[in-house]
Amino acid sequence: KKRTFLQAHAERTRRKGEALSPQERQNRILSYMASKTSVTTSQCISINQCTRYTASQDLKALVEADKVNKLGAAKNIIYILK
Repeated sequence: KKRTFLQAHAERTRRKGEALSPQERQNRILSYMASKTSVTTSQCISINQCTRYTASQDLKALVEADKVNKLGAAKNIIYILK
């Protein structure tokens, strides 16, 4: 079975036994977006190996910090770099 980019990225950067801080999670999201230009909540869950709630809160914080734009509504939301 071939690994996806997100699975490989998560395995490379995940530190076992340590929870990531909100700033670390947000930086990982921004790093991913620098190469892919956009991200969804599901992709953030895979990148940071976190819950949907945590991923949503991290993306909300990035929008409020004016680092990303939110496009779409409900289940069709993507986030792009400003």
